Amino acid sequence: MLIRVHPAPMYATNCWVLAAEKGSECIIVDPGMPDISAEIEMIIEEEGLKPVAVLITHGHLDHTFSVIPLADGYGIRLTSIAKIAKRCSIQNCSLEKNLHLR
Repeated sequence: MLIRVHPAPMYATNCWVLAAEKGSECIIVDPGMPDISAEIEMIIEEEGLKPVAVLITHGHLDHTFSVIPLADGYGIRLTSIAKIAKRCSIQNCSLEKNLHLR
C-alpha cells in the first residue's frame, strides 16, 4: 500500500494520497487549504499515479478547499464517506467497489 501525506498549511489538515502501489490508481483524501493542488499533483507525478476520485471525510473548508482544482484538473469525481456509507448500507457493497479501485 502506498500512502503519501501532505499537511495543508492552514490548520495543518492532512491530505492523503492512497494507492495500492506505485503507478496504480489512487484516491485523494481531504485536500485542504489554501490551494494545495500543485503539491498534490507533484506527489501524483512522483509516484506515477492515476487519480480516480477525491474523497472527503466531512465538509469543512480545511478538508475541502482544494477539491475543485484537483477534481477538475484530473476529470475525476468527488465522493464523501457519508455518501459511501449510505450507499453501502443500502446495497451491502464494499468501499473498493464504490471507488472503482481493484
